[in-house]
Amino acid sequence: MKILLLTGKSPWPAKDGGAAAIVSLVDMLLLNNFQVSILAFNTTKHFSGPENIPTLYSKKVKVKYVSLDASIRIFPLLSNIFFSNKSLIKERFHSENYHKALSDWLKDDFDIVQAEGLAMAMYLPVVKSLSRALTIFRPHNVESNIWSMLSEEELNPIKKYYFRLLSRRLKKEEISSARSCDAIMTMTEEDMNWFSKYYKEKPAIVIPPALQSLKPEFVNIIPHSVAYIGSLDWLPNLNGLKWFISKVWPKVIEKLPDAVLRIAGRNPVRLKIKGRNIIFEGETESSSVFLCASRVMAIPLFSGSGIRMRIIEGMHLGRCIIATPTAVRGIHCTNGENIIFTDNSDIFADSVVKCLTDANYASYLSDNALKFAYKNFNIFEIAKRAGKFYNSLK
Repeated sequence: MKILLLTGKSPWPAKDGGAAAIVSLVDMLLLNNFQVSILAFNTTKHFSGPENIPTLYSKKVKVKYVSLDASIRIFPLLSNIFFSNKSLIKERFHSENYHKALSDWLKDDFDIVQAEGLAMAMYLPVVKSLSRALTIFRPHNVESNIWSMLSEEELNPIKKYYFRLLSRRLKKEEISSARSCDAIMTMTEEDMNWFSKYYKEKPAIVIPPALQSLKPEFVNIIPHSVAYIGSLDWLPNLNGLKWFISKVWPKVIEKLPDAVLRIAGRNPVRLKIKGRNIIFEGETESSSVFLCASRVMAIPLFSGSGIRMRIIEGMHLGRCIIATPTAVRGIHCTNGENIIFTDNSDIFADSVVKCLTDANYASYLSDNALKFAYKNFNIFEIAKRAGKFYNSLK
């Protein structure tokens, strides 16, 4: 089976959750011996190239890039608000060059063309007009829900208005994409339940991202350290980290003065770090190496959808993970058994301190996390389900 993936960025290097989710899917497709091709935008924000594709993939996956400057600029933003009924996300990723590249590549007679995320779903009508390939829409999350949540958090009335406007536009586009494709694949049951309200009698399946078993990196653990990793130009991540630094971290330091917060992430332009024992390490080359240098991971998030790849990765690495309820959405873990989740700053801080100071409890939590990840996010088992679904569409 020949499958073409339409992606908003190169999956490699997989330095954020979106890219990691695409790589996970590619791994599943290759395990089913499918022929995989990728037509990726190469944006200024996530600029990459063939040299970043690991040898394992470069020999098996065909990748083509289309350059795009998707930067947000003030005048196009204002024009979008006042003179358009489309979301800014859709307008930013509209490209005649991508349209042409896709049209040319469709001559290869693919069996399935899959849009990775809402921005790429706008190109599925092109596929239907020029090809007999079946189309799959794979939303990485429910974008409209995220912006609706952000509007509830926002205090600035102008931003609140815009977030609500964007949420309404995104919802229309999500519904349209769900109705126009041939099949839908989501990462969580929660997202599938949302989309299922807007389409009828359509093949659909939940396929969460999964990882092959990860071996913890042999690095020295920094005593009493907590790791945070995430894209710091994504507003939900930024808001969550600000909450952690301002509401939780001072309480941790009060009880454990030598505790250290290690932060890794891309583009921290709007993050002002003020706090004791906080180290910003920038964009890391290896998330596994970064995470394995700390016993504890913190994942604070208050608006979001889809699934957190970093939680799945952390569990596979046997880390003690403390998160908010929104962050664990779609993972179906057990609080206090294989993870801790709370949106109470006092409980969050106490849990961090307990995991840093109680070795037996930390081992209990991390061991259970590892078992949970192996059982529920085993790529070989999930790949089998995915393969059956793709083959059923023939």
